[in-house]
Amino acid sequence: MHFVDVAPFFVAVLIGVAAGCLFRGRWAWACLAFPLTHLLVSVLTGRAGEDLFTYVVPVNAVLGLVTVVGLVLGRLLRKRTRSGASTSS
Repeated sequence: MHFVDVAPFFVAVLIGVAAGCLFRGRWAWACLAFPLTHLLVSVLTGRAGEDLFTYVVPVNAVLGLVTVVGLVLGRLLRKRTRSGASTSS
């Protein structure tokens, strides 16, 4: 497994956390555009090939799940920093 294969998962977590910290409501769910775009690029460039349903779709489903976990972590981080800021004042 190469770095190129693992890097999207780190990026997905970072995008999810950033969306959870910076955006509110439905706008935060826009972070799911990353796994969908990753799937689309894999299909359009032909990288998916024969492994579309055995590898590419399941990996992108996990990528979406990782993005949602990052989103939840970002929202928890936002709540934690706000509650910490209000108690220190």
